[in-house]
Amino acid sequence: MFKRLFFALLINSLCLYAVVQVVDGVSYTGGFKFFFISGLILGFINFSIKPILEIFSFPLIFLTGGLFAIIINAVVLRILVFMLDLLKFSELSLSFDGFSVYLISAFLFGIINWFLQLFFKK
Repeated sequence: MFKRLFFALLINSLCLYAVVQVVDGVSYTGGFKFFFISGLILGFINFSIKPILEIFSFPLIFLTGGLFAIIINAVVLRILVFMLDLLKFSELSLSFDGFSVYLISAFLFGIINWFLQLFFKK
C-alpha cells in the first residue's frame, strides 16, 4: 500500500513538473517543495473528488468518446490551484493564464499520467 501511494505521489509530481515546463502560461513558485505538496494534494483530489466528477459526468464522457475527461482534468487542476490558495502554504503558488491553458495542461497531464502509469505498473 505504501508503495502504491509513493508511486501515485511520484507520478502526480512528475506530470505536474512536465506541464509546468512545457506549457506556456503556467507558472509556479516553491521549487521541490511545490511538487511534493502539490503531488499530495493531487493524490487527495484524485482519490476523493475526481471519482464523483466522473460519475456525474459519465453521460458526457460517453457521448464525447472520453474527450470530456480533459474537462474533468482541467477542473482537477483548478481545484489544485484553489486548495493551494486556501491552505496558504508559504511561498507555494500555481497559476494558469486562462481557460485554454487549463485545457492544454489537462490534456498533457492526462497523457503523461497515462504513460507513466503504464511504465511504473508492475
